Amino acid sequence: MDSLASCLNVKHFKSYPHQVEYRYNSRGFRDAEWPEDINQLKNAIWCVGDSFTVGVGAPVEHTWPYILQKRLGIRTINVSMDGASNTWISRKSKDILQTINPKTLIIHWSFLNRREISDHEIWNTHADESIQEVYRMFCEPDWPTCNTMQEFANLPAHIQEKILSRWSKPCYTDEDRRRTDLESTLEQDLQNLVSCITDTVKNNKNSRIVHSFIPEFAQHTKSSDLQGIIDQLSADLGIEIIKYFFKRDRARDYHHYDLITANYFVDQLLESLSQ
Repeated sequence: MDSLASCLNVKHFKSYPHQVEYRYNSRGFRDAEWPEDINQLKNAIWCVGDSFTVGVGAPVEHTWPYILQKRLGIRTINVSMDGASNTWISRKSKDILQTINPKTLIIHWSFLNRREISDHEIWNTHADESIQEVYRMFCEPDWPTCNTMQEFANLPAHIQEKILSRWSKPCYTDEDRRRTDLESTLEQDLQNLVSCITDTVKNNKNSRIVHSFIPEFAQHTKSSDLQGIIDQLSADLGIEIIKYFFKRDRARDYHHYDLITANYFVDQLLESLSQ
């Protein structure tokens, strides 16, 4: 969104007073290189989220992980991706909890409708192309042609067995899974978020996890229902939550928040972390 062609307000984009650069570390995140020492990794504050955590449309100095690091004097590590789904955020958080077990993890959950398609759904979406590729790799001269999943299903059982015994299921990437156009109801989206939060909490050993939500949650037409569900989840799981907040300024793309909002969010984090 951070371009003249895609921004939400051309006038705001043109008059934005700060220079914005996107530099990424060797792991692909908008952050400095991570420490190599495990103790430094454990003592760092890990920040996981979507483009609001990346800081799209704003200088890196305006992002909330950077501001939190500067105000606390403790290294923060930014693990975020533009367009990240809540499933991606949950998966990365669980990886961090299991491999690093840091003292503190802050999660900034994304839009409700951001979910991922499963490996099975990806396979079905590209099934014909996939089966052609796999079949060409292993087919023998006397086998019939096979260009579609329907043709594969009609192959003799012994051929199907040979293919399946030699073919290992592909490992799909985050980009393969990322979809924001899934048709779903609010109830399904809510259930997905609850599952993401619950699964993350279940993988926690002894880290302090602070859960927070992008400003769009406060503007959702069902915000009162959302608040009730989140409050109930907090009570059931005993999780620490930063309440919803509104944008107080806007980044260059006029969608993400800028320095004032990031500082306000960090204020809430510092208040929570001090308790």
